[in-house]
Amino acid sequence: MSYTYRVIIVPDEKGTFHGYVPALPGCHTWGKTLAETKENLRQAMQLFIETLRDDGEACFAAF
Repeated sequence: MSYTYRVIIVPDEKGTFHGYVPALPGCHTWGKTLAETKENLRQAMQLFIETLRDDGEACFAAF
């Protein structure tokens, strides 16, 4: 099954980028470039969802 999640990536005061997923509280990361942040966020989301499943918790569906 595949889900689509809205992600938000914003530049910060250090010149890096912060990315997070509002539907997955606590799922966030950063990167030196936009591309790096996108890849880091993809990996963070995978691990976050795997952990939820391993713990028997529900995944938050995106709307």
